[in-house]
Amino acid sequence: MFNFINEVEDVRSRSLRYFFVVDDYFHDVIISSIQCEEGELILNLRAWEEPIPGLPRPRPGNYRVRFRGCAYVEIDGMADRTLDYGSGRIKNSVRLASIQAASRFRYYHLRMHTPPGYIDVIFRDVDLTTDGRRLDPPKRVGQVKMLKYFGDIESYGESRNREDLRRLAASGEIWDRFNSITYLAIVGDESTAEIAMRGLDDEDHEEPWVACVWALGWAKAHDALPALAIQLANTTYPAKRRLIFDAIERILAGADTWSSRARAKYARIDDNEA
Repeated sequence: MFNFINEVEDVRSRSLRYFFVVDDYFHDVIISSIQCEEGELILNLRAWEEPIPGLPRPRPGNYRVRFRGCAYVEIDGMADRTLDYGSGRIKNSVRLASIQAASRFRYYHLRMHTPPGYIDVIFRDVDLTTDGRRLDPPKRVGQVKMLKYFGDIESYGESRNREDLRRLAASGEIWDRFNSITYLAIVGDESTAEIAMRGLDDEDHEEPWVACVWALGWAKAHDALPALAIQLANTTYPAKRRLIFDAIERILAGADTWSSRARAKYARIDDNEA
């Protein structure tokens, strides 16, 4: 949950899309060891269970993931020697922007949720092997969608008028609040920050709370900084702290939250129903 949604849609690497982003190929696989070498991050994975028919999941065996051209690695929340791989999301972080600005090469920021923590890696390419053999993705791999999270947030938002979305974001059921505040933030609705600020008080409902924290960063809501700082001081859960840090960093940097493809796609959504 704390990994939230993808923030970049233009992901050219088929291996990155297939194995880490679109279908969470390695969900529930064990990370048995991590190696940091010069310019590389290597994850050694172990899959134990036969995959459910129809789901893109690894067969039992050993897998080795090599992130090449690493410019940044951060690992937090390693309570044990082994970690469960939860999910992967592509982030458009402040740190990625600073690295990308200084390089002519394309970098990606992948955040892997490893409850209770995470692994952040900013890198140029990734390759995989299984029991010594190269592992390639299918020829046809789905595209990354920002607004896909247990359903289609984009369709949810476009099927409702703006006033209904504001009402649902403020006082709807859990998933209505989650979907509405996320959609309002993406399309730049002027009420996003005010509604998200009120939602910070509801930590008992994780889904809308996460969406509100993220929305405040996306909206660059400077007035939210004191409240976010209090939230940060009151939590020790690594992945949750990283989510709050992201929002604070984005606000302080005044960072552009859009990739070029997402800007072109979502900027055309007008506010005629506002």
